[in-house]
Parts: sequence; C-alpha cells; structure tokens
Amino acid sequence: MVGDKAPDGILRQLREIDFTADLFEWEDGDWLLGCWRPNNMARVERLGKALDRVRREYPNSDYRDKLIRFYEMCLDGFRLIDRYTFEGEPEFGHIVNDFRKADHISRHRLEEEFEALVAKSDIEERHTGIIKRAREQMYAQAKESFRFVMRKRRGIVVNRTVKPHNGVADTYGDLRL
Repeated sequence: MVGDKAPDGILRQLREIDFTADLFEWEDGDWLLGCWRPNNMARVERLGKALDRVRREYPNSDYRDKLIRFYEMCLDGFRLIDRYTFEGEPEFGHIVNDFRKADHISRHRLEEEFEALVAKSDIEERHTGIIKRAREQMYAQAKESFRFVMRKRRGIVVNRTVKPHNGVADTYGDLRL
C-alpha cells in the first residue's frame, strides 16, 4: 500500500549501513530510498519556493498532491537517494546491495578526493614558497639597485643657451637631478 514502510528486516539492514536511511512505497510498485538529514537555511528557502510554486501553478490532481507531499518530506530533511520500480513483489535485497555499494563507493571516493586535495595543497604550498622566494629576491635586487643609483648624486648636465635678448646671451649652468 502507498506510504508503507519497508519490512523491518530490510530497514534494519539499511540502517546498519546508514542509521538515517529510510525506504517506503511512493506509488504502487515505486519505492523511494533516502536519508534524513538536517536542512540548511538555503535549502529550506529553495524548497519553500518550489512548494509554493507547485501549490500555485499545478491544478488539483494526484500528481500535485504527491509533489506537495514530497516537498514537505524534503522540508523535514528527507534526501532522495534513489527510486526503485518493481512489478509484483519488490526485491528488497537488491536495494540493500545497491545502497551498500553506493555507500562504499562514496566513502572511498571521499577519501581519494581528500588525498588528492592534500596532494594539491602540498603542490600549491611548494609553488607559493617558490613565488614568495622570487618576490623576496626581486625586492632585494630592487633595493640594491635603488641604493646603487642613489649612492652618488648622478645627474644629467644640461647647458642651455637662450637666444640673445637685447644683445646679451643668458646661459644656464649645470642642472643636476
């Protein structure tokens, strides 16, 4: 019957893998597998908007009622993992094996991703060190160049003769910068 939970033995096996797992019949022959997790505020807002849109835009029907019920479950913290469709008697053992494999893969993938992230951060740390040393060397060279230039007053000698005005030539002497 729609809305029924899976048999206790199956739920127990699922909850040995993840204690928040749940499996229940959604429609005749359709079963939803999911977990219950707390929602963050952003998810609550998105789900609330989606639920309001369904209530406004969909005509009264069984489909609308199922969508509303699904969004309300999601607002309570339900996270859909998979949907299974069976003709006749459901094969719950298949669901448990799939869930166990998915859990194993996700845990190992997370470990591999974490190891890759650590390796990447080591590489970035080495690159950061190289960049830092290069900046320090550039700064030291610039500082030394500045000292060399400023150690002695160096300038450009400019002799400028202005055209005679009233028969007298004006000469500007050495200009030092």
